[in-house]
Amino acid sequence: MRNPLILLSLAWLASCGPDGQTANTENAGATRVTGEILYRGHCADCHAGGVPRAPHRDMLGLMPAEYTLSAMNDGVMRVQSAHLTIDERIAIAEYLSGAPLSENTYLPPPKCDAAHTTDVNRLRPWQGWGGDPWNSRFAGSDQTAIHAGTIPDLELKWAVKMPGGTRARSQPMFAGNKMFVGGADGRLMTIDAETGCLIRQFQARAEMRHAAFVDGTGEDMRLYFGDLLGHVYALDAVTGDLIWTDRADPHPGATITASPVVHGDRVFFAVSSLEVTAAADPEYGCCTFRGSLVAYDKFSGEKIFQTYTIDSPAVPRGRNDLGTRLFGPSGAPLWASLAVDRKRNRIYAGSGENYSSPGTDRSDAVIAFDMTSGEIVWTMQALANDVWNMACMSDDPVVLQACPGENGPDYDFGAGIMYVERPGKADLVVAGQKSGDLFFLNPDTGDIITKRKIGRGGIQAGIHFGMARDGNVLYVPVSDFPDGREPIELARPGMFAVSLDNGDIQWFTRDPDDVCRGRDFCTPGISAAATAFDGAVMAGSMDGHLRAYDRETGEVIWSFDTAREFETLTGQVARGGSFG
Repeated sequence: MRNPLILLSLAWLASCGPDGQTANTENAGATRVTGEILYRGHCADCHAGGVPRAPHRDMLGLMPAEYTLSAMNDGVMRVQSAHLTIDERIAIAEYLSGAPLSENTYLPPPKCDAAHTTDVNRLRPWQGWGGDPWNSRFAGSDQTAIHAGTIPDLELKWAVKMPGGTRARSQPMFAGNKMFVGGADGRLMTIDAETGCLIRQFQARAEMRHAAFVDGTGEDMRLYFGDLLGHVYALDAVTGDLIWTDRADPHPGATITASPVVHGDRVFFAVSSLEVTAAADPEYGCCTFRGSLVAYDKFSGEKIFQTYTIDSPAVPRGRNDLGTRLFGPSGAPLWASLAVDRKRNRIYAGSGENYSSPGTDRSDAVIAFDMTSGEIVWTMQALANDVWNMACMSDDPVVLQACPGENGPDYDFGAGIMYVERPGKADLVVAGQKSGDLFFLNPDTGDIITKRKIGRGGIQAGIHFGMARDGNVLYVPVSDFPDGREPIELARPGMFAVSLDNGDIQWFTRDPDDVCRGRDFCTPGISAAATAFDGAVMAGSMDGHLRAYDRETGEVIWSFDTAREFETLTGQVARGGSFG
């Protein structure tokens, strides 16, 4: 019998952190006081609500100290924390979590017994972010027993606590009865999808923030993925052994957010960056990173080409009042998952904003690369001169000197690009932007065929992480998360169904506004990617509900609330929450 949980991942729950209990020893109390002083002096300006993208202090309090410390040591906050000693970082981490490092323990799922067997070929695997190389995000009968008729009967089967924090950025990926998912602490776990038992785990160097891509069959099946620090990996999917690894880009801020994709003998990785946040440090020389597409030999790990979104490296552009040298142009990261066009031998990527001036012609763009040479075939730039970084969110006049004069809206292409072949009709490249705009493009030229304004848009709004397709119907989730800016139009958070023929909206189901009921950090809207099934589409909302919608009418046919506590297979308590 096929596993009814395939592609749902209802059970992936973030760790439920300590509740800030009072320390019992004098040393612990002293550490807490020191941590509070350090936090107020070095962290509070951003994390007290002044910067919308920065997790609020209350959210940091839910994170284990290990996770916060890891973020400061070698994660997203390593630049901002570089001036702190290791003892100071530990003090901050323990103050925020409310417990010493030694008290934050994680128990992995129970191990499968020795007689456990796996069958990776039982069903067609879900590959990478989009389920297939062209990013359709459609799960048919050859992958799952889930469809519109079975969805109302879905119920929770098991729950597993995720390691290393209050979030799980890695989308689960399935091959037969195996599920592969990454934790915030860098471990990639192989789980039995029927029982939730742990088959094995691999320790990467940092957090995995996407879905692994599975390639091959039988005993020759491989997994490809990347991590927060820009490392890329190839694993044997059967044994879990490392085949090869590399760092995709030498820039210290390089990261891998997009899922890789395989075509022929090559695996392709899109390279993004954490430098956009480092720019808020007035002692950091913003900015020098350039987005890129990297191709490897999938068997040996030999790098075949690396094509940058900005042709030339950044050059000095002056100094701030502290004497820190500033650089540009930079940015145009690739963090949207890739789509393959086998007919034209192309791969399509979406780029983000420039980090520093001047603006370049491949930021906020859809870019077509030749898969053999890496040459750029065409570029469709949706918004020119969108130059922005986190310094623009500050009210400190010295920090603001790193904010580009353009101070753009930050309208990246973050949703995975989709390639659509339609027998008897024109092929399409489909792209959704954080501006809320939806584009249908000519795959041969990049010319815009159709453009529709779907959502209001914003820094973390509009079309954020991914759409799904079922035949001629395109499902478009919209976030429209409030970002502190003065809105110029009404938000439209929810699910849209759009015709691929002309871009017309067939239906729109707005997220309910009575779920959050004043809860902190709760808002309606769909930031997460959608997944389509026969007759229905499913997506998780920022209000914590996973909802399924009828293909024809948009009616919600099933809903599951994850914003509550769950007892896991180990007996530990974990808590769900927002999707996206």
